[in-house]
Amino acid sequence: MSERQTEIIIKVQDPGFYSHNGIDFSTPGNGLTTITQAITKKLYFNDFKPGIAKLKQSIIAKFVADEMISKDDQLNIFINPMYFGDVDGSPVVGLEFTAKAYYRQTLNLLSESQYISLIAMLVAPNTFHLINHPEWNADRTNRIKPLIASKYKPKGLMDQFYGELPKKVINTDLPPASYLGKPSEITDTKKSKPNKTNPVDAKSSAADQHVLGDAARRRESRC
Repeated sequence: MSERQTEIIIKVQDPGFYSHNGIDFSTPGNGLTTITQAITKKLYFNDFKPGIAKLKQSIIAKFVADEMISKDDQLNIFINPMYFGDVDGSPVVGLEFTAKAYYRQTLNLLSESQYISLIAMLVAPNTFHLINHPEWNADRTNRIKPLIASKYKPKGLMDQFYGELPKKVINTDLPPASYLGKPSEITDTKKSKPNKTNPVDAKSSAADQHVLGDAARRRESRC
């Protein structure tokens, strides 16, 4: 990624990434999961379920992952196995493959708007799918642009969608704590697909194994 692309993904996914110690429950717009916690989930859990696992995830993120893995390596581990929806029936994993799947371009040739439209999918790939729900993707893309231009300031930790969401977007089973305000109405004839399972966990196992191997080699080299 270019420096600008890195700046964008950090502002959207984990605005306190370079300053926190693996966990962050105070930065507006961050949500409950940092990039460090996300990679901890992949590296250390085979069957992650909310509850006590979240506490374990936070402890490992702070005292193990953030201590042993540089921020740049954390970002690489985060990006490479990320799931960006299905295209023609096949899961799309990793930013470079995603750029080619949706825009037939390499990552470095994408316009900023195209790149943001891909990052817009990360929070819920099925809901903000660039092909299946282009209007919802465009709405989220247009919300992200003021954020990265410092024209919008998230109103709290869980303001991950930067304002009130359309009702039909919320009805795709987004986590209730992840949006703010009363849902607004929009006109849409398409039926939304439920987003009940985490496709990142379900469809990127091959990429996870590659990441796990790299992480193990890093740990061995530091011992």
